[in-house]
Amino acid sequence: MSGAVVVGGGPVGLVAAILLKRKGFAVTLLERESELGGLMRSLPVIEGFEFDNGTRFVPRLGDVRLDADALTPRENWLEFNQLPSGSFFAGRFQEATGFLDINGLSSALREAVEAGYFEAGANGEHAETVEEYLRGRFGVAALDHVLAPALTKITGLAPHELSPGVAALYGLSRLVMFSPERTRELKADPVHDARLAFHSRDEGAPSDPSRVFRYPARGGIGHWAQRLEAIAREEGVTIRTGLAAGKVEPLPAGGARLTLTDGTRLDAEKLVWSVPGALLLRAAGLLPPGPPPRMTSGLALYHAVVDRPFATDLFYITNYDPEFASYRVTLYPNVQGRPMRDGQYHLTVEVILNAHRSEAARSARITDELARMGVLTPGSRVLAEAVTHVRQGFPLPTPGLAVQQASHAEILAEHFPDTLVLGRGQAGAFFLRDALGEVVRALG
Repeated sequence: MSGAVVVGGGPVGLVAAILLKRKGFAVTLLERESELGGLMRSLPVIEGFEFDNGTRFVPRLGDVRLDADALTPRENWLEFNQLPSGSFFAGRFQEATGFLDINGLSSALREAVEAGYFEAGANGEHAETVEEYLRGRFGVAALDHVLAPALTKITGLAPHELSPGVAALYGLSRLVMFSPERTRELKADPVHDARLAFHSRDEGAPSDPSRVFRYPARGGIGHWAQRLEAIAREEGVTIRTGLAAGKVEPLPAGGARLTLTDGTRLDAEKLVWSVPGALLLRAAGLLPPGPPPRMTSGLALYHAVVDRPFATDLFYITNYDPEFASYRVTLYPNVQGRPMRDGQYHLTVEVILNAHRSEAARSARITDELARMGVLTPGSRVLAEAVTHVRQGFPLPTPGLAVQQASHAEILAEHFPDTLVLGRGQAGAFFLRDALGEVVRALG
């Protein structure tokens, strides 16, 4: 039986290990942390409740058998074609759509943004930075007073330091502007249709029935990662936690030899690397000189249980307002259709840590922001709260990142032609659904 090694025990690594085992390989899965699951773990930080590492839903894997196995028993899973989301900006809570709505701006500023929109003329297709892209798409006033502050809050960088694709990544390639009636008139023109969002998610194209998201009917998203781990073990995958590849060498006949942090050596005919490719280059002594990618500093997660139902039925809300530390709020009872405990309602607030906001805010501030946003019912009391951190940041999409990733890919292809570098954060796979799709296409 041929040997395969998978580095990284997140969802991508787990799926890769299962698919390789089903193809007849003897598979060893390595994970640096003590637990598998990566960001798809659940956190029992308050007794009786499970919280996630932010907003997480399970997409279709694209492998029918594995999808069915991972969702067993089926009645324990909820399925959605659409995830009801809202947004907050300039003091305005928009419940009908998750796109940023400029209508909370002062009259004078809103009029300036609207005038600048028509002056821009949708020129931005050949931009090299997101600053150029958004200025050409929405105008100077929208860039300066709406989009630049929102992007700096999220990334910690100014728009001239970011690549054009970051706009779509964070839902800023369309804006809610004008009145609903005026928007409908304008969106009849394809040029405006590409830049404007309807004021309600119920308008426009229907939800895609092939795009399905799952969430446990009870508990947290970690149940999916635990199920994948159970499948891997049942299939005979050897799982080793608390270990990483300290050194990696290409073998003359193909494949790679890994020297682990405990001194153990593993020879792999097939190597799947599901953590950043730069780490493989470093372990192989092939990382070219140059500055490392610009990174976020991770997330501060505020978990709370309150004593009243939320003032909205949304699953999650994205806060683009730069005056607020809160970025995304997940309301678990709304997703699952009931509270985990009678009279107790739990939520998670994500705060992105970066050069702009490097320290976690106090819990009292986050609770105050939830009230000001209109998420909490007036009079709600916090029954319990906890703060956790996701220490692992992610590369920010700067113009140089794609060039660097392409250079790294060339080096890896030359020295490790049999190695698959997959996973979230690799070129073209920022979202989990894209990363999992690549794994299934490569190994399914």
